[in-house]
Amino acid sequence: MGTTTAGEKELGVLLLSAARHQSAFAEVLSRQPGVRLVAVADELELVPWVREANQQLAAKWGLPYLEDVDAALARPDVEIVTIGSEYSRHGPLALKVLRAGKHVLLDKQPMAMSVEESEAVAAAAKEAAAKGIKLGYIHHVVNPTVQRAKRAIERGEVGEPRAVFVSAIVTYGPGEDPDTSPTSRWGKGLHPQWWNGGELIHHGAYAVGVARYLMGSEITSVYGVMGGHFNRIHRENGSEDLVTLSVGFADGGVGTMVIGRPPNVSHPSYADEFVNLVGTGGAITADWEKPSFLLCDSEQGLSRREMYGRADTTELAILDFLSAVQTGRDPVQGAEDGLAETKVLLAGYQSAREGRVVSLNGAGAG
Repeated sequence: MGTTTAGEKELGVLLLSAARHQSAFAEVLSRQPGVRLVAVADELELVPWVREANQQLAAKWGLPYLEDVDAALARPDVEIVTIGSEYSRHGPLALKVLRAGKHVLLDKQPMAMSVEESEAVAAAAKEAAAKGIKLGYIHHVVNPTVQRAKRAIERGEVGEPRAVFVSAIVTYGPGEDPDTSPTSRWGKGLHPQWWNGGELIHHGAYAVGVARYLMGSEITSVYGVMGGHFNRIHRENGSEDLVTLSVGFADGGVGTMVIGRPPNVSHPSYADEFVNLVGTGGAITADWEKPSFLLCDSEQGLSRREMYGRADTTELAILDFLSAVQTGRDPVQGAEDGLAETKVLLAGYQSAREGRVVSLNGAGAG
C-alpha cells in the first residue's frame, strides 16, 4: 500500500460494497502515497453474490469485513469512502456517508435511481462541501483526449460549440447464450435484476457527461429511442442494449448520443468511445479508446492530429478525486454534474416509454 512522508496525514479508505468496480478502486488506491485501505464494509441484508464479493475483496487485501455500515463510518481512521454497490443502493449509501462527514467516491453513474433521491444526494453534498467534504465519481472527462478538446474549445480554436455526437458502445456483449447464474459475469455483472436497467444506466452517463462538459451548456430536452437487439438477456428482461438520445442544450446547441453493448469479439478495440464536436469555426474529434485527437480549424485551414496512449480513466478519476481531497479544490465532476447527468438518463427512459420529447427545464448546469 502507499507510503506516507513525514508530517503528511494518511487518508484511510473504507471500501463500501464490492458489487461493482471496487476491486479496481482498491488496486489504484493501494498504490497511492499517503493512502491506506482500512476495511471492506456493507449492509447486513445482501444478496449472496454481493456478500461473497465483499469477503473475497477483504481477504485479498487482508482487511476486516464489517457488516455494520454505521459502525464502519464512525471509525476515526476512515476519511474516504468508495461506493461500489448495485446502482439501486448508490443514493442511500451516498447519503449515509455524506451525513457521516466522510468524502465520497462513487462508482460510475447514476448517482441514484430517482430524480428526488439524486437531488437529496446533491443537497447533502452541497451541505457537506461547506465543511470541506468532497463527492466525486468515475467519469471520462478526465481522459487526456477530452481534456485536450476542452482546452481547444476554451481557447476558441473551433469557435462556439454548436453540435456534439458521442459514441459509448462497448464491444463485449453476452450474445445469445450467456451464463446467467447468480455468480457469473453476466448474471451479476449485467442482469437487470440487479441493475435496474440496461445500457443507458450502465454507460449512458459517460456519453452525457462528456457532451455536457465539452458543450459547456446544460441539456434541456431529451428524446430517447431504445431496444434489445443484440443480447438475449436484455430482450428477456425488457431492457435495452442499444440507445439513441437526441438532446437539446440551453444555448441552442444540439447533440446525439449512441450507447450500446453488441457482442463483437472480432472488434480490435475494447469499445467505440469517442466524441465529435462541431463549432462555428472548426471541429474536434477525441477518441479515448483507440486513441487519437483531431482538431480541424476552418479559419486557419489547418488540421492537427495528436496521438495518446490509452489511459486508465478509473485511475485518472481517482487521482483527480484524491487531489481534490488533499488540496481542497473541487473534483472535475461533482454532485451537481452527477445530478444533471442522472436527470438526463431518467428523462431518456421516460421519453422512450412515452414516445415524446421530455423537457428538463430548470435543471442547473454543473
